[in-house]
Formats: sequence, structure tokens, C-alpha cells
Amino acid sequence: MKFREIAHRFNMQVEHQGAFGTLYGYEVSIVTEQRWDFIVSNACYVFKNSFTNSEREVIQTALKPFKAPVSFVNEGRVVQIQIPGILPSNKNFQRLDNIFRTAASTFSSISAVKIDSCALCDQPGYDKLHLIRGLAMRTHHACYDKMVAKVKAEYAIIDATTTNLGKGYFFAIFGAAIGTIINLLVSLFSGYQFALLYALIPVISMYMYKKAKAPLRKEIPYVLAGISVAFSVVTVILLYYLIAYYNDISLSQLLTDGLADFPNASTSFLTDMITGFLFGIIGVFIVWKYLFKPRV
Repeated sequence: MKFREIAHRFNMQVEHQGAFGTLYGYEVSIVTEQRWDFIVSNACYVFKNSFTNSEREVIQTALKPFKAPVSFVNEGRVVQIQIPGILPSNKNFQRLDNIFRTAASTFSSISAVKIDSCALCDQPGYDKLHLIRGLAMRTHHACYDKMVAKVKAEYAIIDATTTNLGKGYFFAIFGAAIGTIINLLVSLFSGYQFALLYALIPVISMYMYKKAKAPLRKEIPYVLAGISVAFSVVTVILLYYLIAYYNDISLSQLLTDGLADFPNASTSFLTDMITGFLFGIIGVFIVWKYLFKPRV
């Protein structure tokens, strides 16, 4: 289940990163991870002290019947429970409620110590619960505002640099080329053209740019948009060139005269150009949202 579905059911607050709130006396955050072909949601609890090996075993044993894997991160102070990949339904929400209830009961049984002060300054008291890097944390307003300002300033410096920029552009072009090759191969071997594959071009391009650890400058989405549209156009041209080549005619002949079993080649060519452009732009919007999502 996605974090928004869980938040709605359990009356939790929602932000761009995930959902958070207090359930059965413990602050918990729900963060959804998009992996290659599936979505994983994790429930995260943060505590003051690290858990011992015996305490970890108690928690894992208690949640084992629910098939909810438990891991410990951030020096063992954060309990991360993987929520089973289940569709939203009353039965599954009840199962999830049992997971939350059992987790809280287990924490109490081993006297897990919650953070009862501001997580940012470690001073007594707090003003509000915030979601910071996927964790529900108690903070003072002033401390949180100071942290946000600091993070924005740091990213402004990072995004203004040109370190690895050339490498990033090269990787982006290479990724777009991979998307183009996949599109062509699928079209040639299946005999059909799938419009959604054009959206794959900017997605792979973006992924490769990020792999290059290049700066997230403000012009990058525009650059990726240009690369994606250009490669979408190249994909269509190459596809029709190969059709012409296999029929022993030139591309211009194919588009002018067509074939016996493909008389409207020029119309189809224009339609595919428009389709490639539109779905390439859809992919760019996906890239845009991913690149510029808030990072605090």
C-alpha cells in the first residue's frame, strides 16, 4: 500500500516524503519506496538508544507472524518494518493495524526509550512533529526552520557547481540512446509500436544523469527534455528507415509512395512523430517531478 492510503486510514499527516503520526503511543512514519517493478512501504520508528541483539530478536520474533520483515538502521536506533505488499481493503488494513499494535506492545515490553526532546537540538520540549528524511521527529519550530534554511543553502551551492556536469550530460545521452534501442527492438521484433516506450527515453536518461552524480542545476530538466525529444524523433526516423531498408527502397520513397501493405506510410510517420513527441513529454514531466521534489 502507498503511504497516502495508509495515512487516510490511520488519520496521519501527509507530506511529499510520506506520512507520519502517533499510533498506540509511538511516533511512526510511513515512507514509500519505488523500486524497479514494485512499491515498498516501510513503517519507521526512531528511538533514543540503540537496540541490543536480544532486543532486536524480540522485535523480529513478535512481527514474524505478520510476514513483516524488520531491519535496524541509523546505528540501530531506527526500527524499520516493511509493510507487506497488499492492496487496500478492510481485511488488510486490520492486518496493518495489528502490526502497529504489536510493534507498540513489543516496544513497551522491552522498555524502548523514545526521544522526548527536540531531535535537532536535544533540548527539552518540542513544538511539533515533523517528517525529516523519512523519520517522524519532535522538533522546535526555530530548530526546524534553521535546518530547512541550512539544507536549502547547501543544495544551492551543490546545484550551482559544474562538477561532473559533462559526465552527467554524457550519461544522459547514453541513457536516452538505451531507451531508443529498447524502443526499436521491441517495435521490430513485435511488429507493434508502443507509445509508452517513448516515455522510457527521458526516464532512463534521468536515471543515468543521477548515476553520474552530476549537479541538479535548474536547467537540467530542460536539457533532458531536449535530449528526450531529439531521441524520440531519431527513434521514429530510424524505425521508418529500417522499414525502407528491408523493402529495398529509400526512406524518401517510403514516405512518398508507401508500400503495397503500407500505403499510408507518410501519414503513419507523421502520427508516430507526434506520438513520440507527446509521450516523450510525458516522460519529461515524470523526470521533472522526480528531479525537483523537495529534498528536506
